[in-house]
Amino acid sequence: MPNRPATAHRASSVALAATLCLLAACGGGSTESATPAPVAPPAAPTGLSGSVAVGAPMTGATLRVLDARGQVVAENVAVAADGSYTIGTLGGTPPYRIEACGHAGPTYQCLHSVVAAAGTAHVTPLTTAIAMLASGLTPAELMAGTAAAPAASAVSAAQDQLRTALAPVLDGNVPAGFDFATGALQAGSRTGYDRVLDVIGVNTGVAGRPFVQVTPRLGSGNLYLEPGSAASGQITPAAGAAGLGLRGLHGLVDRLNAA
Repeated sequence: MPNRPATAHRASSVALAATLCLLAACGGGSTESATPAPVAPPAAPTGLSGSVAVGAPMTGATLRVLDARGQVVAENVAVAADGSYTIGTLGGTPPYRIEACGHAGPTYQCLHSVVAAAGTAHVTPLTTAIAMLASGLTPAELMAGTAAAPAASAVSAAQDQLRTALAPVLDGNVPAGFDFATGALQAGSRTGYDRVLDVIGVNTGVAGRPFVQVTPRLGSGNLYLEPGSAASGQITPAAGAAGLGLRGLHGLVDRLNAA
């Protein structure tokens, strides 16, 4: 009789330990956890957004967008004072060609860009150059909608052509392989891509065929490019030119002209 309470106590302890072991999954040796639910990939963009800039943001500007068939899929899209724009949803078939018209300082002008798909699409003098070099068309012909949009391979080749020609200017400002239509751009920041736009001027024209001419806003030299041809010439921007910013450069040139 004296041992019964101890025996009962031990039995209760064993039962409790067994219960705890079951609750803790003892004896199974498994450390597996539940498989997490798969994460859905982000939705593909359906619209366009970016900056319209010549170094400083283009002001009072509006955009027009054509699709691969030359159909207008967006028009009269307002560009904000900081050069940014957003088109929520685009119809049509890519690639898209874009025209932005507004003021760069006192000058009214139009810039162009071509992108392979919805997403980021900046519109700058350098994307205008790429559109011409890739298509072999003037901006008016490109935006008339009667000619086909340039193929992605032609756009890539034009990017390479321009990057090679501008290598001394791009080095230290943008990474290798920088995409002028989709790379990072903050208009008016005087850094990165915007700094490049501050340093150079881009002109386009037709002399038998479309051409692109690049000159430093301050400095010396000249670059001349035609579709499918290596660039001729070179440019040397003046030291410290980018630090002035586009408005500062315009002011300096005006003072020099008035002297």
